[in-house]
Amino acid sequence: MANIALLMNMTVLGSPTQVSYQYQKSGDNGGSFFLVAPQEVAVSSEVSISKLVENLKAIWQAFSGKTDTPAGMPDADAITGQMQSLDSSETKSEGIADQITVQLKTIYLYIDTRGGKSIFEYALCLQVKQEIIPASIKAFNIDSLSFAIWDTKNTKILDMMEIVDPSKTDNIKALKDDNGEQKADTSAS
Repeated sequence: MANIALLMNMTVLGSPTQVSYQYQKSGDNGGSFFLVAPQEVAVSSEVSISKLVENLKAIWQAFSGKTDTPAGMPDADAITGQMQSLDSSETKSEGIADQITVQLKTIYLYIDTRGGKSIFEYALCLQVKQEIIPASIKAFNIDSLSFAIWDTKNTKILDMMEIVDPSKTDNIKALKDDNGEQKADTSAS
């Protein structure tokens, strides 16, 4: 059985990060384990959303040894479609995923192909670098816009990265009555 474990500093998605990489080989059940533990990114290059997705696919392929696209891989058009619903500027056009650039703020990546597994999890917090002009309210501009994309059910990871899933937040549920209607805030009275 051959094993190797590395702790590396490398650039992932245009950002310096610390990475744990482990490779195991035992018969035909070898595989690798790749982890970028949840961490804030101090310095990050701007990258288009489509390039970000391409880079995630390349990381998957490089560290899994597979050429497929794993389930849960983010879709650049879906991400930019959500952003277009906020934006009334002239950037609405084909190829918007190439026009909108983001900077990575926090990152978590997990790839595990050991023992025949095929697991790919991620959580990314990103900041949009363009001005966003709300479609319905043209009296102001949004000064900054950040968003998170993730495909992990690991609540510890989501908590560490401060990603809130409204359907699983006790504070939000506490404000709803039995019919699911928002309760009036009576704490100020």
